[in-house]
Formats: sequence, C-alpha cells, structure tokens
Amino acid sequence: MLECQDQGMPIDSGLLRSIQCLALAEWICQRYDAATIHVQAAKKLFPLANFGHPSDAFAREGIVNIDNLICIETGRLPEFPVMYDPGPLKRSRMALIREEVGAFAAGQMPPRRWLALWDPVSSEDSLADAVHPLLAPVLRDILDVLTVAKCVWRTPNATKRDADWMCKRARALVHRLLLLPANPFFGHKTISARKAEVLRIALLLILIRCTNRVAFRSARPNMRRLQHALNAIDKDWSSKTTSLGTEAEMTGSFQSQPQPPASPFSSYWSSPLNEPLGQPLRNLHSKQYNENALLLWALMTGHFNAQGEPEESWFLERAPYVAETHLGIHDYDGLDDFMSQYFYSRTRQQHSLTIVALHLS
Repeated sequence: MLECQDQGMPIDSGLLRSIQCLALAEWICQRYDAATIHVQAAKKLFPLANFGHPSDAFAREGIVNIDNLICIETGRLPEFPVMYDPGPLKRSRMALIREEVGAFAAGQMPPRRWLALWDPVSSEDSLADAVHPLLAPVLRDILDVLTVAKCVWRTPNATKRDADWMCKRARALVHRLLLLPANPFFGHKTISARKAEVLRIALLLILIRCTNRVAFRSARPNMRRLQHALNAIDKDWSSKTTSLGTEAEMTGSFQSQPQPPASPFSSYWSSPLNEPLGQPLRNLHSKQYNENALLLWALMTGHFNAQGEPEESWFLERAPYVAETHLGIHDYDGLDDFMSQYFYSRTRQQHSLTIVALHLS
C-alpha cells in the first residue's frame, strides 16, 4: 500500500474492499480506534483508486458510511466531507408529494397546513430568531426528508426513487450535523453556541433513533452528550442577555415583528398558543417563549433516549419543570399538543411523553 502511495501506482481493486471489510468488522466490535486506522488508510488510497467499477464505488461509499457510524457513536469529526448528498428533490416532485401527504392526512385527521411551512414563496422565516444560522438549512432539509418519509410509509404512490432519495438524503444530513462542530462559526464556547450544540445533538438523535437500525448502540452515547451539552443551561433559555444566535447573526425580525411566527420546528402552521391552551400562553408567544420551547423539546428528546438508563431521572426532573414554569403546560394533553408541533413520533415517543406527563402537577 505504501509503495503504491509513494510511486503513485494504481491500487488493486480488491485492496480497498478488504480495508472496508476490516473497518466494518472493527466497528461492529466497537474497536473504534482500530476502525479509524483502516478508514484513514483507505482515505490515503482514494486518490490512487479507479472508481469506475461499481464494486469499487460501492467500497468507497461503504468506507464513508463506516466513518460516519464511528463518528455517530464516538462524537469524533468525520474524516471525509459530505460526498453522497443527492441534493434537494425536484420541486415538481416535492410539490406532488406534499399534495399526496396532505390528502392522506385530510382523510384521516383534521387537515393541517404544515406542508406550507417551507413554501418556496416565503424567502424569510423565523429561523434566525430561534435557531443558529448554520443549523437552519439542515432543519429545512430534515423537514423535506420527513415529508417524503410520510409519503413512502403511508401512501401507495411513492416510488423506489423516492425511497432511495429519502435514505441517502437522511445519511447526508447526519453527515452534515457531524461536521458542524468543525465550522469556526459554530464552535465558539458561548451560551449561544452551547444552545446550538444542544439542538445539533437533539436533531442527530431524532435522525439516528427514528431512521437507523443501529440506534440501540448510537442513541445512548449521544443522549449522554446531550446531557453534557445541557449542563448549566438546562432550566431556562429565556435570558434577555443571551440568545440562540449572536447579535451579528440576528436579523432583527424579532424587534420588527409585533408577534413572532411559530417555532421553526413546528410541523404545521397551527400553534399550541391558539388551541387548546388559549390566551394565557398567547401572551408568552415571544422569542423567550420559543427558546424555552426548544429547551423543552431537547429535554423531551433526551428523556426519550434515556429511558431505562441512569440519566433518565436527570431529564425527568428538568422536562416537567420547564414545561410548567416557562410554558404553562400542566397535563398530558397540553404536553402532547406541544410536542406535536415539533419533531416528534407519537408512535415511538408516546411512552416517554406519558412518563413526563405523570410528573406534571
């Protein structure tokens, strides 16, 4: 291998596939350092490989995916940039999928106009007020993936191409989330950056827990990283002196709009402030409310992944406190209505939500 590298000789096609198998075996056995050594060796050979053959291209993609799996479980930065992002779905196809999902929802439940949240005609939204600018585009793309996922899983008209796009795009979004800490505009150790890190890990947990078959291994360490990121900022995000973005990152829309729009994590336009909680919370609908809403969502995501673990009590102490003290949520229905505005799987997270609701006064 070193001779090939030194002399610029093309490598044997079987070498890369052998390294892929070694890296995969070490990852399966949770020998992450050994797996990383194999990944780094393969990275050095990439410039010498001819990826014209499908099996070689498959080996390269497999090595990149193994690197991501290592990073998901260890918290390390990936060795590779994002290499297999299929990009956004065509607008015409995305519009058709939104119509199909909307029609399906209308036939089974009261219509919700959540699919209009990211309408292309709206060039501005509330993300700048609540979410770090580097996270905002990832958030938009996750919403598109979830829209396609609903089409694939719930309607008969999804195609194989839709399913392929959904899987590849989800993997690319995980890769982007893993790479964010390397960005110098993301990694400053300020309160703003710490809040952004909390949301990054929570989004990562949602993606890997709801879409990844090896989540039983990867969810636990990331839940603990979420707990660590929340340390000392785990009970109130509404400080007037701090925000999720620095002053330079803010767009000023909060000051210019008398009533900020719904949380950017909302999956449809209707808000818990409108019904059933009503007027008492409507007065709290402000940037401070939205920030504590994001905190509660992160704590609920943490509790979902901490069930049965020693850390469960930590999340269980804080989530009800934030819900009652800052958001005026006092019962199961209120908590369920709140979570339904966010990235939340009622099928998978209802048990966690029930446990938290039992601790509400």
